[in-house]
Amino acid sequence: MPSAPTISLLLFALAIIYFVRASRIGLLPLVLCQSGRYLCERYPVALACHPNACLVLPPLLAASLSTLRTTSLVSRSQISSMVKQALDEQASSQMPLLRNFALHAGGANVIPDLTTSTLGLPAPSIFHRTLTSFTGLDFMDGHVNLPYVALEDTLHVGDCWEYNGAHGYLGVHLPEPVIISNFSIDHVAPRLLSAPARKRSPKDVVLWGLVTDPLSLETLHKSETRSPFIFSTTGGLPFYIKPGMDRFVKLAAIHYDPSSASLRQYQASAIDIPVQTVIIEVLSNYGGPTTCLYYVGIHGENYE
Repeated sequence: MPSAPTISLLLFALAIIYFVRASRIGLLPLVLCQSGRYLCERYPVALACHPNACLVLPPLLAASLSTLRTTSLVSRSQISSMVKQALDEQASSQMPLLRNFALHAGGANVIPDLTTSTLGLPAPSIFHRTLTSFTGLDFMDGHVNLPYVALEDTLHVGDCWEYNGAHGYLGVHLPEPVIISNFSIDHVAPRLLSAPARKRSPKDVVLWGLVTDPLSLETLHKSETRSPFIFSTTGGLPFYIKPGMDRFVKLAAIHYDPSSASLRQYQASAIDIPVQTVIIEVLSNYGGPTTCLYYVGIHGENYE
């Protein structure tokens, strides 16, 4: 019959395998400490020093961790560090709970005239821009990640929109007018990327919204508005933008930290003005020759 240390070692190995596999596919469930207090009190080694959450462990892993508390195989601080790392990864991969009006699947479209050219693709022709504006489809090379990948609600290594340099624009036409309250930006966890790839993360980002009502524009400070032509990457504008009347208004300016474990959702300026066209302007990255944008979201209330 196997000795107690052998059984403990086996349980620990199984626990680590579960831990790694579950954390990779995002199946480590989180609960509020109040609802999970029993497990956290029974197996305090599983508490991960997060103020609002603790890890719900399966019986095998919980028993293994409880056994390990009486052995010298691994210290409590090491286990706590492992659990905290898994919780950080889980938190960093969660998408905002608010409705995202910028989802491509929900009807949002990229505006070619207001979007920086994709790395590896030639500048779109007038025919291509017109076709994209009317159909919402892009018929460019399917082997290159187009700007639409930043409007999907998934995060996978390499599934990003990449453009040359640090400064760039992503123009998005929302499916309906929105009173914007928040916007979100996310990136793959830095520890999953190579050092050069980490440098391609966006750093300083500004959100602009197109205001088309002259009376609303009169209430805004002119220094916070811009002509649509400033953002044009082709010299042209979509047919629905009136350059002599419409103006882009700054809604938010943020410093993005991809290593932060908190949800990457930021508050926009409190202006009660409906917006249907937005531009995400990336001012800088972390030193890379190109920039990768993985996920952006626009949140608020639809205007009726």
